[in-house]
Amino acid sequence: MQYGGVAALMMVGLWVYTVLDVLGTDDLLTRRLAKSVWLKLVMFLPLAGGIAWLITGRPDPSARAGAPGFRARQRMLGVEEFTQFVAGLQRASAGSRRASQSATQSWAKQREWGPAPLGGAATSWPTGSGTARRWTG
Repeated sequence: MQYGGVAALMMVGLWVYTVLDVLGTDDLLTRRLAKSVWLKLVMFLPLAGGIAWLITGRPDPSARAGAPGFRARQRMLGVEEFTQFVAGLQRASAGSRRASQSATQSWAKQREWGPAPLGGAATSWPTGSGTARRWTG
């Protein structure tokens, strides 16, 4: 019975240490999985999750923010940040769409048929028995 109590005490100590270590680690420095996934893994699978965290999830000592050659991975956007990002894209798209439409309209105005040169007739469709007259120029 004495060894069972020691093993249980060691498991509780490992669990508390790994939970606090995951909570204290920066989001960008966790390896393999996101910090929230590591926290759930350590909370719900204390022995396996704690050992996995210590072996594969914990940041490398050389991967600290001040170390030479440090490159933090990109973090995932939260819901609020993502909606702000999408709204910004929509605003930019609407602005470029307006600019494109105005450019198209000005081009169309330049290409519109104007009066026929030298008093010639513009294109017209036949009305009744007459023939169509085309602008030649």
